[in-house]
Amino acid sequence: MGHEPVIAPSAYRHDLDEQDILHAYRNAVVAHGPDDEGLIMLVGPTGSGRLVEIGYVISDDNVHVIVHAMAPARPKYMR
Repeated sequence: MGHEPVIAPSAYRHDLDEQDILHAYRNAVVAHGPDDEGLIMLVGPTGSGRLVEIGYVISDDNVHVIVHAMAPARPKYMR
């Protein structure tokens, strides 16, 4: 996937830590998007196997910025 993503402060709002967020991002099993605002949603597991939804945008300089991380992943993102 290239360079490591940047995790925005908003991604920590649902009490997931950096390790869980990055593991889910790196091991995504489902992807949706981008939507009208450029948000790409992924679903991937934490190290313990809990499914997490990850939302990221791609900056103008091609950096993936994770802006959302939440567990458990909602059903609408599981398909």
